Amino acid sequence: MEWYDKGADLTRKYQLFNYSIDNSIEMFDIKNQRLFLRRTVDEHFRLENMFIGARAMVFGRLLEVIDYGDVFTRQRFESLKEMTFAMMKPSSYLDIGKII
Repeated sequence: MEWYDKGADLTRKYQLFNYSIDNSIEMFDIKNQRLFLRRTVDEHFRLENMFIGARAMVFGRLLEVIDYGDVFTRQRFESLKEMTFAMMKPSSYLDIGKII
């Protein structure tokens, strides 16, 4: 996870852990090598919304997912990812709003 600190004009990186037993989360500060947020429950956190490029609000901080923590997590989430491909004829460009 990545958080842009406007006050310090820094981008801070964290590793977020999710415990599915009680839906609690924990954050580890990568740069300082220390625990940033102790294991706690956040009712607004949803694991299904965690994918690369997604943003999540965790206790007032808007965090962006930049990568997966390990190979197992990557394989698990990549298998759930959906993709859509659409092809339109050049003659239909005038109706693109209706199509979408």
